[in-house]
Amino acid sequence: MNIIREDIDELNALIKVKVEEADYLPKVESLLKEYQKKDRTPGFRPGNIPIGLIRKRIGTRIKADEIQNVLNDSLTNYLEKGDVEIVGNPIPSSRQTGEIDWVNQKDFEFLYDMGLAPKFNIDISSGIKMVYQKIKVKDELVDTQVNAIATRYGKVSATEISTHKDRMSGKFAELDSNGELLEAGIATSGSLYIPRIKDETTKKMLTGVKVGDKVIVDSQLLSDTKTDLAAMLNIEKEVAENLTSKFQFTVENITGMIPAELNQEFFDKV
Repeated sequence: MNIIREDIDELNALIKVKVEEADYLPKVESLLKEYQKKDRTPGFRPGNIPIGLIRKRIGTRIKADEIQNVLNDSLTNYLEKGDVEIVGNPIPSSRQTGEIDWVNQKDFEFLYDMGLAPKFNIDISSGIKMVYQKIKVKDELVDTQVNAIATRYGKVSATEISTHKDRMSGKFAELDSNGELLEAGIATSGSLYIPRIKDETTKKMLTGVKVGDKVIVDSQLLSDTKTDLAAMLNIEKEVAENLTSKFQFTVENITGMIPAELNQEFFDKV
């Protein structure tokens, strides 16, 4: 493996990466043998197909893949160990000429264009004054963040009475203008995640209910988008866009998130 950098100007450079057969061949041969062991071609005992047939079948692809891996690793190591600051990542150069013969070619040279970070100095006068912001973090803000993380790593548990943080699953049944079940109306199973409902009145209606309770909800207030409403009611988006009905929601299950305890296990997870 040989990498040569040629500076074109102050902001551009050309990287030449020369890959020789010794850089990729051992890994290619190792992979071919692994495929040979796993092969189950009819007419051959498992693992006994001639390596030549394996090489003919997938050798070129494995060779190309491994050369690409060598290229990626070598460029990454070069940039990490080098003393050059670059802009973005090296990209294949338009200066690359000729077709690559993946089957017969043994040694390869790849060209990459690389942007160099400009060098400049900033002379800051000692007379310049700057405002240093002191951030004051209130205890309640810390508590809110701790509770949010504890909830994220908490456990889902069934509960009997809903709170404003819970998810409920149940059955939706469309109602007519008189508040009666609509014959041949939409009837489906679905779920409601109370924190995602923006309408405060609907949230209050869904808070404090029990399994088996029936709640009348307005379809237009259940979701911000018709796409979400369609998914909630298992209907087409076109149907959801014209839907104005109210629904009877029968609660079948209520689940809440129990925040994780603030112990060592929780700290390790975070």
